Amino acid sequence: MTHVASRLNVAGMLRNAEEGSNVVNNAILQANLKNWITDPDEIKPGNIMFRQAAVYTDPEKALSEQDVDALVAYLLTLK
Repeated sequence: MTHVASRLNVAGMLRNAEEGSNVVNNAILQANLKNWITDPDEIKPGNIMFRQAAVYTDPEKALSEQDVDALVAYLLTLK
C-alpha cells in the first residue's frame, strides 16, 4: 500500500486522474478506493482479495459504511 494515494491507478484498473491528466485527483481517488474496497469483484472479477478476505466471505465480518469511510480516509494519507 506504499504511496497508494499518489498512484494514478487503483487495482491497476481505476484511473485516479481526469482524462488527459497525469495528476491524481483526490475526489476521483477517494471514490475509486471506496468502490474497490466495497466491491472488488465488480472492479476486477475473480481477484484474490474478494475470494479470500473474511470481510467479503463472512457476513459477520463485513465492513460497515463507517469502516469503509475510515479505511479510505487512512489510505488517502499514504502519499
